[in-house]
Amino acid sequence: MSRSPASALGIRAATRGRGAGAVLAGSATAIAAVTATLVFSSSVVHLVDTPARYGWSYDTGVLVNAGYGLTDVDAVRATLDRPEVKRWGIAALAGGLSINETTIPFVASGEGFEAFIAEDSVVTGRLPTAPDELALGTRTARDLGVAIGDEVVVSTPSGDASARVSGLVALPALGPFESERSALGTGALLSQGLHEQLLGQAADRTGKSGPELAALMGTFVAIDFADDVVAADFMASVGEQLRNWDPFRVPPEVYTEPVRPASVVDVAAMRQVPVLLAGAFALAMAASMVAGIASGTRARRRELAVFRALGGTPRQIRASVRWHASAVVVIGLVVGLPIGVVIGRLAFAAFARDLGVAPRPFVPLLLVVFTVIVVLAIGSAASIVPGRRAVARREHLDATRSQRTVTRSL
Repeated sequence: MSRSPASALGIRAATRGRGAGAVLAGSATAIAAVTATLVFSSSVVHLVDTPARYGWSYDTGVLVNAGYGLTDVDAVRATLDRPEVKRWGIAALAGGLSINETTIPFVASGEGFEAFIAEDSVVTGRLPTAPDELALGTRTARDLGVAIGDEVVVSTPSGDASARVSGLVALPALGPFESERSALGTGALLSQGLHEQLLGQAADRTGKSGPELAALMGTFVAIDFADDVVAADFMASVGEQLRNWDPFRVPPEVYTEPVRPASVVDVAAMRQVPVLLAGAFALAMAASMVAGIASGTRARRRELAVFRALGGTPRQIRASVRWHASAVVVIGLVVGLPIGVVIGRLAFAAFARDLGVAPRPFVPLLLVVFTVIVVLAIGSAASIVPGRRAVARREHLDATRSQRTVTRSL
């Protein structure tokens, strides 16, 4: 204390002074609340801005024949096999499918489509790759009463097959016109091998193999372009060729922007709410810190008076108040920041699971650094007025005593 009495007295007041526990608890709670809200809101924004999280992992999607298939794959290949296109794939959305006797909307991988399915869309488990595997949306799995690793019976007009659930995924909001479609938490994702195996059971009636029938049933074309290609411009330039994809020569629906499920649209509409809530918590945190530090300084009047009587200067008194405020803020950060991050992550994970997407919170380092800087700045600012008042109060007492001494001498 003899080396730095101002810092020693300030830290002691913050940790062991009267009401110190309540001030520290309030500081940690306020910081935790702000941090948790910021983590939750940043995770929501990241979800909305990452289409792969809700199943849309391609630059452009094209829906042929209103989603009912009979796509001319050779015409698709003739249009897309060019340098501007990095890759393309096709998937089936129609044909009738039930799992354990419950009708389910589905997306069945076709030629090249499995390469488009991003790991970001996996809620838990893994993507289906084997000929006897499929993945389900979280709500569909819950409704069917099945879990990862369970076997289910998949039925189609072509035939039946047993398949194992490899994982839970977020499916894109796709489906035939005026029909039930897959969405977040709803539907099934079939591996290419499983779909071809199911369709192959109708080979004796159709005269076509499973892969040939799967190519015909493909109705959704996913496209990724080269880095310097504008999707809308390219699709406009091949507009006449797109008619050839449909056997009825009807122009298909082209989506150069991600199709957001209704639930994601609702989340996007409310994305400002957590930010505003974080702002309200930040104001409350600032007010509580200012009040707590001011109250703590008033409670130290006798201590600061003794310090001044023993030779403490006004500068040292202000420094002691700053150390008091800094200790409160630092301890609040050490305790409240990690608690807030954990609470924010857990809250978003629960929200994501209910939504049907992967529960992966997004906690950018810049957000943590920003929170620390802002809280330290608030603590520093909160010490200014109490420090000045402490010095002014002491100077007033000194002036009063001097005046009394002069009056008595007269």
